[in-house]
Amino acid sequence: MENNGGGSSNSSLRPRLTDYFCGTEYPIFVGFLVLLGHTLACETAATVSLFLITAIAVSVSLSIRPFLALLLLIPYVISREHGPGVPEFSDYFFTSYRPYLLIGSLLVLLGALAWFSYRQRIFRSALSSVPGIGSLSVFCLSLALGGLTAPAHTANDIFFGVLLGGSFFVPYVFLFLSLRSGRDKEILAYFVNLNLVSELLLFLEMLFLYASDPSLPKEEILFGWGTWTTVGSAIAVRIPMLLLGLRRRRGRAVYITSAVLSVVFLVLTKSRGAILAGALAIFLLALPLLARAIGRRALIGLFSAMVLTAVPLCIFGDLKLLPISFLSDNGRFEIWKKGISYFLSSPFFGAGYFSADYGTFTALAGMPDMAHNTVIQLLASAGLVGICAYIFYRRGTVRILLSAPTGDRAFLSLSAAVLLFGSLFDNFLFYITPLFHYSCVLAIAAYLGADEAKDD
Repeated sequence: MENNGGGSSNSSLRPRLTDYFCGTEYPIFVGFLVLLGHTLACETAATVSLFLITAIAVSVSLSIRPFLALLLLIPYVISREHGPGVPEFSDYFFTSYRPYLLIGSLLVLLGALAWFSYRQRIFRSALSSVPGIGSLSVFCLSLALGGLTAPAHTANDIFFGVLLGGSFFVPYVFLFLSLRSGRDKEILAYFVNLNLVSELLLFLEMLFLYASDPSLPKEEILFGWGTWTTVGSAIAVRIPMLLLGLRRRRGRAVYITSAVLSVVFLVLTKSRGAILAGALAIFLLALPLLARAIGRRALIGLFSAMVLTAVPLCIFGDLKLLPISFLSDNGRFEIWKKGISYFLSSPFFGAGYFSADYGTFTALAGMPDMAHNTVIQLLASAGLVGICAYIFYRRGTVRILLSAPTGDRAFLSLSAAVLLFGSLFDNFLFYITPLFHYSCVLAIAAYLGADEAKDD
């Protein structure tokens, strides 16, 4: 019997709990607690509560939905007062009783997820059945080997490489196997709704931020664990999900309004990378309509003209021959030059992670400095082995996203593409929390593709 998220049981209590935890109202509840913890600077209480509530939810549910709600919303519980980014590098969460409470509640949640995995028998089949597992494993191994032959290579490089590889591997594999065991036919509609709640949460946090300081510089528009640089990129990757909601029968006005607000709030974030990523999403979404309206040849001509115009503008902007501050590289070219020099010093396995110094201010305690570009980062940290493994892995993900193509999966692919595009200007692909969204998108696309292929 198929399960659409709620499951079934002989107990009268369990169906009511599972119906609530797996319903559309639960993400709103989680979002409310996150907003409360963020605005009142009581993140510890909110996080511990959510960990424990989610532990109960996954213990009684036959669906992974409650965990998805936590995964996508919890990064935004961190307040500016206690976050480790601008305006202060705070160690708030590592002092007093707080780390014990957080670690203790996290262990309870991990125990509940282990119980969920046992009940659902999600590991009853071989890992080889997970789409793209081979290329993913090769890529994760290359990250663990980053800097292997470099003179400054240490155990810290190995640990971080394993952690980074695990952030790609574990969420994707666990979510895919959980979705397959639950056979949730409505998971895409739930995920779209969850992204709507995420976007509304970000809007509210930005409104509160601007209410406290209307002249806020963009460097201080930081949410979460300092891992999106600005909230703009978190907004941009969800635009395709909001527009996917327009394909649903109910709530179209809400999705349209949220999509329009996304553009407004993207501008308010003052992040050029996020604005470019959002513009890319809107442009790609509009391509079919443009092709239908003006024809493919005219569309190709328009796109070529845009490229031929943009390239010299970028060059002149960097040389400051035109007063266009938006086109300034903001020190990126210098950072990328340093990354290339690290690659040339150890071209095969790269220079590792912690010996690199790019001169940025974004490195937090325990985190290495990074190159603000996926390709350069891989070349510098993992060398030719890393970049070749990444190309192999990316080929595998493209195959996942393009197999059994549908309109719904195209929107999922576009959301992942926006994150990857933004990672050409920043470090998103090498942080953990942005990968939560990426892993969800990839796992759902893989599950839907496998399910559709099975039906065929």
